[in-house]
Order: sequence, then structure tokens, then C-alpha cells
Amino acid sequence: MNRLEVLGVRLKKLRHEKGITQDKIATKMNTPRSSYSKLETGKQEPSVEQLVQLSQIFSVDINYLIGRKEEVEQKRYIDVMDDELECFFRELRVASQESRKKLMNIWNIIKE
Repeated sequence: MNRLEVLGVRLKKLRHEKGITQDKIATKMNTPRSSYSKLETGKQEPSVEQLVQLSQIFSVDINYLIGRKEEVEQKRYIDVMDDELECFFRELRVASQESRKKLMNIWNIIKE
């Protein structure tokens, strides 16, 4: 298999494991579904930006996607398929230390 075919097989496998549609991924990537479909079928070479997006969407290393690694190494990204969590963590990154501390206190109360 060439590297585009490897990428396509791995994208399809990861997408099925997450139980999401090509439409959902294409929306997250801000690209037409037909363009994403071409990535899964090995008919289109991804840009560097697309590889980064796919790596984040599926929480895997780019080297796994392109066939340089055989083992999938899950990265510690939030599941970007969840829009509310994505927005929450984006805001949290820029929150003050005091706000983060308050949030942790609230979280500790809730999880008990």
C-alpha cells in the first residue's frame, strides 16, 4: 500500500471507531465532505494543515496517520467532536488563575 492508501485506511478505521460521519469530520475541518472522502479513499493528498486537524480530531500522532508508525499512540486532546467542550477548554486556556481555582473548587464539589 502506498502512503495515501495507508492514510485513507487509517482515517476510515479511526472514524468508525469514534462512530462519526464523514460529514461531521468535514465540518470540523471546514472542508466539503467530498474532499474528506477523497482523503479516505487515497485520491487526494492532505495538506500539512489537514494532517494537523486530523491528528487533533482523532487524537493520534501524525506519524501514525501517514504510516510512519504502526502503533496508534493516543494523544491527550479533548474530543473536538464535542463543540461545547471545545469552546469551554478554549476559554479555560485564557482564564485567570483565580477563575481556574474557583472552577476546580466547583468541580471538586460536583464530583463527590
